[in-house]
Amino acid sequence: MVLQGGKMDNLTHYLATTLRMLRHQRGWSLSRLAEIS
Repeated sequence: MVLQGGKMDNLTHYLATTLRMLRHQRGWSLSRLAEIS
């Protein structure tokens, strides 16, 4: 039970980190495109 809960926490943390990274990358790409155009 505890192990499963820990896995869920890790998964949630991983997903949150991935989403944050993707959002940051997308924002950076958009800002770069804005600079070019």
